Amino acid sequence: MYLILNSEYKVMDICEVAKYVRRQSNGIVVSCPQDDAEAIYSDDSNTFYPIERTGFVAEGHTLVQVDSVPDGVVAGYYYYRNGEFYTSDRELDKLSKSPEKVKETVDAQGGIIDDLLVTILEA
Repeated sequence: MYLILNSEYKVMDICEVAKYVRRQSNGIVVSCPQDDAEAIYSDDSNTFYPIERTGFVAEGHTLVQVDSVPDGVVAGYYYYRNGEFYTSDRELDKLSKSPEKVKETVDAQGGIIDDLLVTILEA
């Protein structure tokens, strides 16, 4: 099962089949390796999600494979980060303040501490 996340980690789509795609010079969209992709295609919703931010409206998206999605999780409402589903900044803050979660976050990001993690650590 796959999640397609926007740049704020909001779940935009939950699907069984997702593919990396790019548009050829003749206009035909084809499957391709992640490194060559321009978008993620959800077979379930027949929707394309751009990987890179384009203009002011379209944001970048990422594809995440998960084993399962809990009942009640809805695309467009829930967020997903570091293996956890949540619905608000307060819930994320609560999840992230435990020492185990901080370590998992740093490890999951390859040792990189981003702005959100700095904010949590300073709190």
